[in-house]
Amino acid sequence: MSLREKKKARREAPERVLKFKLDTCSKCRDVVEGLRLYDEARKNGVELNQHHYNVLLYLCSQNGARLASAMEDPEMAFILVKQMKSFGILPKLRS
Repeated sequence: MSLREKKKARREAPERVLKFKLDTCSKCRDVVEGLRLYDEARKNGVELNQHHYNVLLYLCSQNGARLASAMEDPEMAFILVKQMKSFGILPKLRS
């Protein structure tokens, strides 16, 4: 595999695509789309890393009231932290 093909494979990896999409949601403060992407990634078996979870937690914290009313689930951030731990990703203090 050439260097160009390796770079393309890394760029198109599901984890990388998810990172880009979640970062876009964070910039637009689109918590509903961020959570939809999270659910889709979990269904498709995409391996989530600490950055993915940090973006989701940031979205939840910045849009807490709207999230609670839209999802009728104010405990979403706590659930994400528990899932991080279950996957062996230790939440940092900032998380």
